[in-house]
Amino acid sequence: MKTTAVVVTFNPPHEFLDHIGVWLSQVDELMIVDDGSSPAWQKDVGALIQSRYPNVEFIANDPNRGIAASLNQGFARLLEKGQPLTFVFDQDSTPAPGMVAEMLSV
Repeated sequence: MKTTAVVVTFNPPHEFLDHIGVWLSQVDELMIVDDGSSPAWQKDVGALIQSRYPNVEFIANDPNRGIAASLNQGFARLLEKGQPLTFVFDQDSTPAPGMVAEMLSV
């Protein structure tokens, strides 16, 4: 089963970029929905993410729509792609080693 995760961001700290590799070590695809960060951040970091990680999709919202709307936006996009199961993380959280595999085994 292909695994995916949705992460909503809003003016994330610089360390956020380090978390991408951690998430991708556990899921096959990552959907990042930025919820109204600065246009410069969205442009620069969005381009960086997409150039480094082919299995990460970046959606930039302007203005801030709220976390629930942004999560729903990410879920809708994944359903369009035929991926009915996803994990959700905050911009500053990282899964414990083996967490996704363990959850899938239950």
